[in-house]
Amino acid sequence: MRVSFPSLTVAFLVLSCGALTSAQSSASNTITTNLSLGARGTQVVALQKILNRNLDTRIASTGPGSPGYETDYFGLLTKAAVVRFQEKYASEVLALAGLFQGNGYVGFYTRTKLNALSALATNTPPLLSPSTSSASTTTTGSGQTTAPQNPNLKNLDKVLATIDKVQGRQGLSASAITNIKEHVMKELATTTDLRATFLKQLQNKSHQTINKNQSVGGLLATIEQAIKSLFTTEHARAQEAAIPFGGALLVPFFCEDSGNWWLTIEPLPPTYVTELSYEPFSQAFLSYNIPYAEWLLGEYEPAGACVFACPDCIVVETEGTITPMVGSSP
Repeated sequence: MRVSFPSLTVAFLVLSCGALTSAQSSASNTITTNLSLGARGTQVVALQKILNRNLDTRIASTGPGSPGYETDYFGLLTKAAVVRFQEKYASEVLALAGLFQGNGYVGFYTRTKLNALSALATNTPPLLSPSTSSASTTTTGSGQTTAPQNPNLKNLDKVLATIDKVQGRQGLSASAITNIKEHVMKELATTTDLRATFLKQLQNKSHQTINKNQSVGGLLATIEQAIKSLFTTEHARAQEAAIPFGGALLVPFFCEDSGNWWLTIEPLPPTYVTELSYEPFSQAFLSYNIPYAEWLLGEYEPAGACVFACPDCIVVETEGTITPMVGSSP
């Protein structure tokens, strides 16, 4: 069989171009520098592409950072995805670095694992099956599986925007606000549904104890109100009056060191309050309306705080504390 020289030349060129394209693609998905929050550039794009190949570490389901829409900015969502990646491959990343939990910093060991998976995935379809986690997956009408939704990251953008607004208004520096947001992201980045976990703990608390606390609280409130009505002037009572609030409950964040909740609310008029503290079971009504409810309506008193991440201790001053006079609606 005779093969013409032009045919061999064409075949060689096709194979060479294919190899070159493959090499360029591989190089473009290799992380060669350390990366951290705030970084920009093509290396961040490569990082996001590798993370997006696995449902456990996908940065976002839609919008900036999602598959096909990777960006060149290393933001909080990217950092959270890196934390999940580090904890997913803890024995090959964290253990070698002497760490016990992810920190979101792409150093030598994290880069090594990322690059190994990137090379392995060259001929592997994206969206690898996720490992066991509490985050659920959904299937579209065409049968295509979408990314798991981390319940802790729901409404994340609104929560971070609220932190910027409220803490900035209270005079915190930009670095202090960034520190708060980073710690919040670190707490929420785990695939464990933190809200469901804590609610389960609440449900295990006996109804008798809860009802007793609420009954005593209601009795004390009645006595206090009677004393106030007898000995307090109208002007003083007006100054001490609680402030009404209402709105949708976005995220209940448990403050493990102060033992209360930090609630982020999408507010309704007239007060537009967005960050409130809540003491568990403090409501006067015999119901679990917080933090089970989606909508809240009630009163709050100025001043409140959430303390977590001790021994360093992050202290977040909220706009107030919810009083026992609070209700909910479905």
